[in-house]
Formats: sequence, structure tokens, C-alpha cells
Amino acid sequence: MKAPGSEEEDHARPKSSWSDKNLEFVYRHQALRNFLYQDPVMRILQPKLIEDSQRPVRAPMQTSNKLTAVKDLLSLLTDAGIVVGAFNTEDLFELDLDLIQSTTRDLFNKIKFIVGEASQIPDPTSSPWISQPASSNYASAVEGDSDTSSEP
Repeated sequence: MKAPGSEEEDHARPKSSWSDKNLEFVYRHQALRNFLYQDPVMRILQPKLIEDSQRPVRAPMQTSNKLTAVKDLLSLLTDAGIVVGAFNTEDLFELDLDLIQSTTRDLFNKIKFIVGEASQIPDPTSSPWISQPASSNYASAVEGDSDTSSEP
């Protein structure tokens, strides 16, 4: 007879083939699928997860413009390998901006644990540098003192 906890008894038990990493992967994908089918914004977009994204995703931007927020959401879906179905754009634009941005943030938080977060690219419109017209060392053809003449 074997003593409980003996080495022989431990070998008789089947070991799980699931690693912590595999369990987390399945858990995160299930949470993403549930979100895609239950979130009110996602129900309008009717998304389909067609492939697992292999590249990190960019964090959503904060904006006060609904069109920009919708474009950001659609871009995040595309980057994540999620295709939107046929949807009524009027239904989407009738939603509150905060709801659209909240959905985008929630989606990002679910996806980033699966594929990672990309580094932020600075927004050129919010750059501290002031764009000034570049001067040229060459005379313009439209200036009066130009060497180029249109006379015969």
C-alpha cells in the first residue's frame, strides 16, 4: 500500500497540459470575445475576430471630436485583426462621445494584454514646434528680379 503524498502516488496523477501562459491566453481571448458581443458600441459595429493580431496596438487618443473618436476605434479594431460588419453609421454617431471613447479604452485594455502596447507616436498637430515657411536661396520665377524671363 502507498502512503498518501508519496512519490509513487504523485506519478500516478495526470499532469495538466495547460501552462499558466496558455490559461491566461484563453482567458484574455474569452474576455475579448465577450466584450465584442456585449458592449453596446460593439453590438452596432457587429465585429468579427478574424485573426489574432501579432503586433502591439497603439493606445487610443483623447479627443473632443466624435468623428476622430470613431476613426480611432475603427483603426484599433483593424490593427487588432477585428473586422466590423455592416452597420448603420447614424446609429454609431448618435452615441455619446464618452461612450465611444470608453469602449475604445476598454477594447484597448483587453487587446494590449494579448499583443502588447505600441509606443506612442507624437501627434504632429500638438507639437510644440511652430511651423514656419522655409526660405529659399533661389530666386522665384515669379519674382521681378528673377534671371528667368518669359520674353522671347
